Amino acid sequence: MANGFNQGYMGMQHNSGTERRILFSIWDDGNNSIVDLVEKNDAAIAEGFGGEGTGAHAYLHYNWTTEETVFFRVTADVDESRGGSTFTGYYSTDLGNTWELVASFFAQKQPIWLGSPYDFLENFGSDQSAIREGFYGNYSITDTDDNTFQIDNTYFTRTKPLKDT
Repeated sequence: MANGFNQGYMGMQHNSGTERRILFSIWDDGNNSIVDLVEKNDAAIAEGFGGEGTGAHAYLHYNWTTEETVFFRVTADVDESRGGSTFTGYYSTDLGNTWELVASFFAQKQPIWLGSPYDFLENFGSDQSAIREGFYGNYSITDTDDNTFQIDNTYFTRTKPLKDT
């Protein structure tokens, strides 16, 4: 995933040998709140999810290729009067010149801005022999006063590989 944050994440998935997706997920607060769909791309599939947390997500089938540059943008709009936030996810395949909506969700009982940015690579299968790579760059955050800050350093961690059985 390319844009992880305190209430969800956005990025791309390699779901099978023939299926690839652009995904945008928002978690509920884990305490009976609801994440409502506000708007979605006509080609997007939006639904609730469970398993590793609960909430709602939307995805588009997009056959991205290895080494293709894809940009992601997530926005948050806090609505104190409604007691929640609207989170919206976009992607771009032309270096950020145009942006395509994936979806917009209203997270009830979560009047919070974006925070705690992170990224990750995920291996759905048990085959630990293939190299997994991700290239991240041009990461920035814009605050509510329209000031943009470039992220110029980061660190990486990893989980331990599964043992052969």
